[in-house]
Amino acid sequence: MYMLARRRAHLCLVWIFQVAALFLATLPASADITALPPATGIVIAFPEALPPYVIFDKDRGVTGQRADIWALWSERTGIPVTLRHVPWADLPPALARGEVTLADGVTPTSFRDSWLDFAPSYAAISIALFYDTHVPPLADLSSLGGEIVGAAKNGLCESILVAEGIPHITFPLLPDLMAAARNGDPHVFCMPTALGDDIFAEAGLALHFVHTPPIRQTTAHWAVGQGDAATFQMIAAGFDTITHEDLTAISDKWTYEKTPALLSYSTAQVLQILQILALMVLAGLV
Repeated sequence: MYMLARRRAHLCLVWIFQVAALFLATLPASADITALPPATGIVIAFPEALPPYVIFDKDRGVTGQRADIWALWSERTGIPVTLRHVPWADLPPALARGEVTLADGVTPTSFRDSWLDFAPSYAAISIALFYDTHVPPLADLSSLGGEIVGAAKNGLCESILVAEGIPHITFPLLPDLMAAARNGDPHVFCMPTALGDDIFAEAGLALHFVHTPPIRQTTAHWAVGQGDAATFQMIAAGFDTITHEDLTAISDKWTYEKTPALLSYSTAQVLQILQILALMVLAGLV
């Protein structure tokens, strides 16, 4: 009787293990189930423009090198991506609510370090002061002489100006900042050098604004919400499929397609200068 009971108990245990094995076999092969992307793909937030890496078109769509790189990331991984402009002020709650998956084109600050985990940098970014040519020449922050400085709201420049105790005014959007530049109030602006060169030339103000040497050097990164290791690993694994040759090809494309400029002048201004020079040559031949 005792042996029969033991045999029944043994058979019961075998049956339990077999059922458990069948159940485990139906689970996904990946050990890290939390790293699987949502069925609808991922949403990447871009809080500020960083030409040629991040460029916002007139409809606030995202183009530039990073847009092309994310398209390649999506192609290699099979995961759909959506690129979205999300201002800095809206980024923390958007991450917390799961409306965006990660941020790109972001530069580290002590405040951002408290709620973002940054990937290694992919670009060096210089920050400069752009000032009206009617203002006495500036060299750095110490030469401002009380001038109020304009900057994008919640951007790196605002952090710099606050830390240095410099009077400043912030603008929620770049068009607002450029409108202030056209109106001549304020006379000085802080922004990434490449961005300033582009937008002042596009606005026809390249002859009226010049910039200082870099006042700060920083770096550009993608980043996830702090502690989101699964998403970080998933994104990094996708980038591992992109080669140095892939990145070089994208960089070259944007170098060649970038609007021609000479000494920070816009294309229209370059053409005007060439026309004037041609007339001067013709006049000299008559």
